[in-house]
Amino acid sequence: MLPAHVFGSAESSLQRALADEGLDGIKDRILAAALPALMLVPQRAAPKTFASQIGGDPWLPIDASAPGAAWPSVELAEAKAPKERAPKGDDGKRKLARGAKAGAAPEVPRLAYGLVAQIPIRDLPRIPGLDFPVRGTFWFYFHERAPKLGTSVHSEVLPADLAPRPRPDGAPAHPARAVRYEPILTLPPPGTRAHSKLKLRGPDVARYERAVEKNCAAHSGVQLFGHPSGAVEGDLFEPLGGKDGEHTLLLSIEGKSELGWAKAGTLYYLIRKDDLAKGRLDRTEIRLIR
Repeated sequence: MLPAHVFGSAESSLQRALADEGLDGIKDRILAAALPALMLVPQRAAPKTFASQIGGDPWLPIDASAPGAAWPSVELAEAKAPKERAPKGDDGKRKLARGAKAGAAPEVPRLAYGLVAQIPIRDLPRIPGLDFPVRGTFWFYFHERAPKLGTSVHSEVLPADLAPRPRPDGAPAHPARAVRYEPILTLPPPGTRAHSKLKLRGPDVARYERAVEKNCAAHSGVQLFGHPSGAVEGDLFEPLGGKDGEHTLLLSIEGKSELGWAKAGTLYYLIRKDDLAKGRLDRTEIRLIR
């Protein structure tokens, strides 16, 4: 587990960046609004054992009844499926009616998600100001064509009781990569409520925007926690309701990363802070912004 003090070097780096933009006079105000985060930097090789990874196949509980054991999928019936049509003529209509009376429920097709990230909690430092479970694993799934874009799962099952699970037919295949964690401090993007609270004036507005752009350029790809990277129009959290600051970014993945999909965009997993503390990742909200 990374020690908590690793964010000290990240703060020093951000202070230098603010000074380079001429923001020394208000750096304390900006640093107070910065949030710690972890970048998941992909490595060349796939992990050989249970570990943090992006893409590939997850390690899931061996016990089929354990939380997180089932590979997540979504009913395609949630999309607008075409209605079944009767064959032409009265005979076809009678056959369709007899089938309905028999009460035979049609089999609902399902679409399996693909794994985008597996995060053993033992690999994470304690993030200042953020509570999350102290044991177990986070899994994040996604399918670009699914009516419900994805899901996330938390399970406290111990690593000794996990095993690799091959993806089911139809699940997206993303290359498996081991990752290393890079602690950073993230800045509130322009257009968000956190940014408006900085009350920037005059030349500081443009200086701050340049600092955010440089910070995002230096730390892009897959991000755990912190402020959302990139320029987000409006407040990403506002549609979720609740009081200011109740929600947090759990994970974000840029479409240009190694897990890129057909169309460019950034995938955000958002969650209420109290749900994250309880491991209720089933309540995660997912947004894909293009």
